Amino acid sequence: MRYLLILLLACAVARASDGGQINVSGSAREVVQPNRATWRFTIYSTAPSVEAAAANARAAQDRLMGRMAQLQVPADTLVSEGMRQGALWRYDQGHRLPDGFFTELSYKLKLTDLKEYPVVSEKLFLDSLIEVQNVELTSTKKASAERDAIRSALVDAREKAETIAQEIHAKLGSVKDVSCQSDEPVVVRGMMMAAARASQPALEPIVVNARVSVTYRIGE
Repeated sequence: MRYLLILLLACAVARASDGGQINVSGSAREVVQPNRATWRFTIYSTAPSVEAAAANARAAQDRLMGRMAQLQVPADTLVSEGMRQGALWRYDQGHRLPDGFFTELSYKLKLTDLKEYPVVSEKLFLDSLIEVQNVELTSTKKASAERDAIRSALVDAREKAETIAQEIHAKLGSVKDVSCQSDEPVVVRGMMMAAARASQPALEPIVVNARVSVTYRIGE
């Protein structure tokens, strides 16, 4: 009988300490303005000989540097990312035949002063040999915005859990488990030709999203 009483008491304590749990999710978003821009583009030249293709590419590079000077774009914002050269081919009745040579110069242009963004996007790349792959806008305040979004998401989750606890007449306890997911910030990426056609390229804001899942204990 004594052992049965001890067992019943132990079960009662276990049930009292395990009052259940409340699972909630929270979400939030923060918006920041971009303050950095990065273009990636190439100078691509073709010619009957590799020497001529390289000479055409160098001439286009000289024209680019001249426009940068005229537009007062700092020269140190332009970074070379390599060169490729090779043969071009065409097919004739199933046979691959040589069809000239190419030279490709790759670059990255980074701006930290976006007052220069309109003039760069509209005027810098106006050359038949220049091909712009994309432009990316970002912000140095992105990390801070991510942390703010996480804090707001946690507040959102807490408020939901408190509402549930109130409705079921329970006491909200401590956090049992929590997980967080920060979405990749939505930044502006796109072909530069579209921006070049715009009279005033728009610097759209960057949206940072955060989501949390929180499990609260009940009855502590």
